[in-house]
Amino acid sequence: MEDTKEEETTIRSLTEDQVTEICETFALYETPRTPGMIRQNDLGNVMYQLGIIRTESEINCMFQEFEYELNEGVTVAQFLHVMTKVYQQLYDKDSLKAAFDAIDETKNDAIHGSDLRHFALSMGMKFTDLEFEEMFKQVDFDGDGKIGWTDFVKAVTKP
Repeated sequence: MEDTKEEETTIRSLTEDQVTEICETFALYETPRTPGMIRQNDLGNVMYQLGIIRTESEINCMFQEFEYELNEGVTVAQFLHVMTKVYQQLYDKDSLKAAFDAIDETKNDAIHGSDLRHFALSMGMKFTDLEFEEMFKQVDFDGDGKIGWTDFVKAVTKP
């Protein structure tokens, strides 16, 4: 498989764990007839398995933006290229700030345990008090009892 210089550069901007996860998920949809390639109608399924939910129209637009023809299918290099942009959009500063603000119910530029617990429960997550305390400690990197902006960014973007 021959990658363009642009694709090689883009792939390097993903973490090693992200590339591995994307490639392993992609491989689940390959067929013996088309190794290294998946069909257009499997793109949504692969993205869904990676936790990315997009409509068929959105997926088509993403690939058209890179001028990839979907008729023959998509190569793993093309998919990695597109997924890099998707991941960058997920982790851009404005998106992260909006997520932080949504969880920070008290609007004091810090997420307290009660904020995070309420958000997690509203998302359908269930856990014991001990599990919650452990989760909170894992994202309170500076140990000050609250999750500030720096802690939040580290927690969300760490591989």
